Amino acid sequence: MTTKTTLPIQWTKKRIKALRLILRTTQDQFAEAMDVTRLTISNWETGAKLPSINHQRDLDSVAAKQNIDNDDLNAFLRRLR
Repeated sequence: MTTKTTLPIQWTKKRIKALRLILRTTQDQFAEAMDVTRLTISNWETGAKLPSINHQRDLDSVAAKQNIDNDDLNAFLRRLR
């Protein structure tokens, strides 16, 4: 089993959306998992607001549970271009 060595993820609007899309969840589903509203997820994904430090830790936890790191998010974003 290979363990990924990662740097902390800097949660930009694109990376938050990439995480949600990689997980194949709607904004509603992702909001429920993050214990926030769909509007909050929308605001994060559009850059209208940034997640709090606590929510960034929650995003880290969600990504880690699914073994998703910076490289995975960046690769996903490159494929979207």
